[in-house]
Amino acid sequence: MNQTVLIAGCSSSIGRAAAKYFDAEGWNVVETMREPLKAAELGDLPSVLIARLDVQDNVSIQIAVEAGIARFGHLDAVVNNAGTASSDFLRPLATTRRGRSSTSMSLA
Repeated sequence: MNQTVLIAGCSSSIGRAAAKYFDAEGWNVVETMREPLKAAELGDLPSVLIARLDVQDNVSIQIAVEAGIARFGHLDAVVNNAGTASSDFLRPLATTRRGRSSTSMSLA
């Protein structure tokens, strides 16, 4: 039995690449995004299910999970690549190191 992964945020970039990777490795993939009509690239493959999922909408999450289980029988992994970043995503973080002051970037 193949393993199944649900990936949130597959409309582009990392999420799309992750879906392609898992499919190529023989996994069943529940490829999710807010607007699934935009995704046709992997949708015709028998091991891929494209589902609507918005991480801020609990009902859409439940429906996507249930659809994945109905199609593939189980979920083995979840990859959350969905979300948004604010304009202060990268902010300076002042640090002191051995008496010297420096500035680095913080991701949070």
